Amino acid sequence: MVRYLARHFSNQGFLVRQEVSAGYGRADLVLVKLNPKKCAIRKKRKQVTPLLKENFFQVLRQLPDIDDRKKLPPRGIDELVQSVPVSKSYLKYHLLRELEDNGYVKKIDDNYYYKVNGWVPLVSEMIAIEAKLRDWRRGFIQANRYKYFADKTYLAILAQYRHLVDDEILARQNVGLFILSEDGKNVEEIICPKSQDKAKQDKRNFVSELFLYDALSN
Repeated sequence: MVRYLARHFSNQGFLVRQEVSAGYGRADLVLVKLNPKKCAIRKKRKQVTPLLKENFFQVLRQLPDIDDRKKLPPRGIDELVQSVPVSKSYLKYHLLRELEDNGYVKKIDDNYYYKVNGWVPLVSEMIAIEAKLRDWRRGFIQANRYKYFADKTYLAILAQYRHLVDDEILARQNVGLFILSEDGKNVEEIICPKSQDKAKQDKRNFVSELFLYDALSN
């Protein structure tokens, strides 16, 4: 089932990854549409190493951009550790060092930092799908969790079990519904959820980085 869905959405122009974990379960599929302009900026800036820790984005959110250095001072370790939930040593010798080594931050003196050229997320749209053969309730619960990182979330279920699904519950919770034909050749959107505000932007950014190599190869 997941294989059929992956092929369908790939043919629709999405980049597709299977079994994606962002800390709230493991989504069967995550689909993204890339922002070509932002991908080009990342290439130009040579910010080509994926940031695969949510803590990286917690750090970057706290740092002023180096282009604003005439107006804004750099932020120090003692300030940063108040906002980033890690130890001071891990912040300095792991997170900040890795960000510096890969061109995302610049160290000033010994304990002060700026972002370098900001940080540009890659995707313009992100969708998470939980696929179930027939257990729609369990699928709905899992799909609902993916709101923590996805713009839209869907339950996908086989057509022969479509009659079991309570559309009202899904619609009320803003979870979409895809129906997959038994032969895997047709995917029908029954409920289209509204795109939601990204309450957990750091998680969305982390998941988007999983697609970095695809973005850079285009």
